[in-house]
Amino acid sequence: MKLFLSLTLFLCFCFIGHAQDFPSKLLLSYSQQELDHLKQKDQEKFLLLAYAVEHAIYTGVFYPSKHSGLDKIELETEVSNPSFTDFGFKITDVNQYFYWESRDKVLVVKSFWVLENEQKNKQR
Repeated sequence: MKLFLSLTLFLCFCFIGHAQDFPSKLLLSYSQQELDHLKQKDQEKFLLLAYAVEHAIYTGVFYPSKHSGLDKIELETEVSNPSFTDFGFKITDVNQYFYWESRDKVLVVKSFWVLENEQKNKQR
């Protein structure tokens, strides 16, 4: 019983730590005023940003003939599992594409629409 209680408390603390971490991560891309406005006016979009912290980016193969016009990006500090906020990006209504030069990859930032559909499909 003590083991179960200890494990439950540990998981609660982990969840609380993660839940408190996502707003601070969002402050890398959004101002406190923008986040407060979203919390009040569009709670669904605010929660979608919380989901986006972990799921909004992916990389693909860079083809110079196809992607040469993309804006180049880099991270100031190397992160093993970066988020869109580590680059200072904001989620928009369209997917965004960048050339991640040090990794020679295309970095895709998903749109609100893609994230919303992805989240709905995961709930099914």
